[in-house]
Amino acid sequence: MTEEEDSRFVRFLRNIGAPRREGSHSGGTYGYGKSSLFSLGSCQTVVVDSLTQEEDGTSERRFMASRMGEEFYDPETGRSFTGRHWWGAGAPAGGAVDPVRNEEATRLADGLGMPDRKGRSGTSVMILDPTLEVEWDDHEGLAEHVQKAFLWFFWPKMVPWPGQPLSPMEFALEVEGQPCEIPSVESTPPFHLYAEALQQVRSAPNGDTREVRSRRPKAHLGWMGYQRGLHEERTFDSDRDVGISIPDVSRHVALMRPAELVVKYLEGTPLPNNRLEWAGVFVCSNDEEIEQAFAASEPPTHDDWNPRSLPKSPKRTYVNVALTRIKELMDELNPERRDPSGGASEGLAPAADMLGGALLSGDGDRALPRHRPKGGHSKPRALKLSGLKLEKLAAEGQKTVATFRFQVVGRAGTSVVLSADPAIVTEGSGELLGIAPDGDKPEIRGWNLSGENHSPSESLEVCLPEDSTEGELRVTVPVGVAVRPRLAVREAADE
Repeated sequence: MTEEEDSRFVRFLRNIGAPRREGSHSGGTYGYGKSSLFSLGSCQTVVVDSLTQEEDGTSERRFMASRMGEEFYDPETGRSFTGRHWWGAGAPAGGAVDPVRNEEATRLADGLGMPDRKGRSGTSVMILDPTLEVEWDDHEGLAEHVQKAFLWFFWPKMVPWPGQPLSPMEFALEVEGQPCEIPSVESTPPFHLYAEALQQVRSAPNGDTREVRSRRPKAHLGWMGYQRGLHEERTFDSDRDVGISIPDVSRHVALMRPAELVVKYLEGTPLPNNRLEWAGVFVCSNDEEIEQAFAASEPPTHDDWNPRSLPKSPKRTYVNVALTRIKELMDELNPERRDPSGGASEGLAPAADMLGGALLSGDGDRALPRHRPKGGHSKPRALKLSGLKLEKLAAEGQKTVATFRFQVVGRAGTSVVLSADPAIVTEGSGELLGIAPDGDKPEIRGWNLSGENHSPSESLEVCLPEDSTEGELRVTVPVGVAVRPRLAVREAADE
């Protein structure tokens, strides 16, 4: 097995602490990240099952186990040992242990209950006796612990790129053989706000993103997206102290490199109106020099950007300027909110301000029903409603009409039912009402799907023409109140 042919395998199982090759984007910076797999288990041991796929079309099944213990010295032999152990095929004296291959590898993997590869290339890692903050017999708590970790660290990988029906990665969770749903980003506040901010960055430059630049030396450092919305009840039980604590009020910027893995959440100031919260995303430039500067500022745990860890150089300047500018943007985007009924406002500005505070940049509408994630057999739906935002306000006669844009992601040809139940958001409590104090109520003025207009109705059954379908909903806005469209989508067969 040569390093040229099997460099990824070698780096994964043998080269702990070896830095990433210059110019390579296939691994981490220090080579220590994989050590977290070992440290998670009480015996620091992992079992690895892999199916390779070579350029010539051939494949090979490999099975190997490894332990990363502490260094030790054997006084009897006078030799020092690294604490690393490998189990695999036989090896010559003094030689490296190779993996078990093909049929024998398949037999061992199946015997240990590892996932069936079904011909799919990739790698499965089994952590022996993991040490978690939850008792093993608390299946619900165990599922919630992992669900929160998935969302907190990997939510960007659950967000499809604009126009794409599938997310960059798929996640699945089983507890004692029972599948447990991974809550969608769209249905789990406040991650829906982070997802919208990320989509802004992905489609930058645009009117929603802020560019972060360095003046000396001149350089584009990255883009920042920002999303504001109504504070919504958390879907995880706040009374359960399980694993990661998701902030009750979002006021953070998620920092990440182009790989879109969250490095850190930079905390800002909450909005003065306790009904509102915000989320931001900053992704540094994919320019090699800039990306390397941010990567070099990270500790081996990849959980911070620390410019002081770098020598005085342009790289240190890049990271320092970016962090300073991000903090400035947080202050600029979250000023003290002006009075929506201020006399200095004219035309539609008061309504826009009210909508902006209570809804603009936030939706609160979902494709999936709101529920607390539990263990069980439920299966996530592929159908999603995302990208809901206030597009514009316009005067039509004596009425103000708000146009909301949204996106339905689902398999082309699927028959779906779109529904809307516009409601008025009350000041202070955030309670939803059907009628304004003056007796007026929001009314649906019409739908538009993929450029085709549809008459006003509370529900609309359509066949999705594409995997990603753009739509608009027009709703009247009573004077002096904020309105939420309360959009939902479901497959027609669900009725």
